[in-house]
Amino acid sequence: MLVLIICTLFSFAGKGQNLQLEIQGKDSLETAVIDSLGYVKIHISYNDLSKEIDSVFQRVQKMGFVDAEVFPPKKINDSLYTGLVFLGKKYRWLKVHYETLPLETRMLKNLTIKLRPNYFVVPFGNVEDVLIFLNQQIANRGQPFSYLQLEAIQKGKKDTLTAHLKSVSSKTRKIDEIIVKGYEKFPVSYLT
Repeated sequence: MLVLIICTLFSFAGKGQNLQLEIQGKDSLETAVIDSLGYVKIHISYNDLSKEIDSVFQRVQKMGFVDAEVFPPKKINDSLYTGLVFLGKKYRWLKVHYETLPLETRMLKNLTIKLRPNYFVVPFGNVEDVLIFLNQQIANRGQPFSYLQLEAIQKGKKDTLTAHLKSVSSKTRKIDEIIVKGYEKFPVSYLT
């Protein structure tokens, strides 16, 4: 019986108090946007709680709230913390200017809203996917170490950001021979 009581006490002592997180915006509209993200509200440590606030901050920035501000969580009581994330203005579009694009422009037609000879417009939520796709296409053409990046990002008219697309190139690489070392009896049929 004594062993059972001791085990029960240690099992409760091993469990820490859960921390509850509430993230609020500047007003009820911003708070509603943050709540729609479905963030985790119960955490086992302050470090996990802080990481969740950072995760929410990054997600709202990817949604187009590039001017968002995050503040350290405030302790309300022993188990409740309030995080503040002010969203600011939401940008819906990214207008990407380019000098030369190392890809065929027909690939961009399915990914963008507006395609012109020197720029294209992408919904802000799709920017990361478009850049990943373009970088993969460059790698598939034999330049795996080349990449595209956005620079000179500026606020444009209304709900649009503008940026310049820069291509950082590497030499085209081709596989012209395969050398198998360490196994002299490697079948020739596999090599061909």
